[in-house]
Amino acid sequence: MKMELERLSDIVASEDGVTAIEYSLLGALIVVVIASAVGVVGAKTSALWSLIQNCVTSATGGGGSCP
Repeated sequence: MKMELERLSDIVASEDGVTAIEYSLLGALIVVVIASAVGVVGAKTSALWSLIQNCVTSATGGGGSCP
């Protein structure tokens, strides 16, 4: 009986579960930051490719406009 109480006390005092949860939350935060950054960069890259397309179209006489 005493051994079971000691074992239960060790389980309650263990911080392994708490550490795993903290790492999971940190990982989720990193994923959110990366996804946001990719979204912003993707939008800016899309605008750049549209500008390049317009300039090439303009240069080849297709009627596009280039700044």
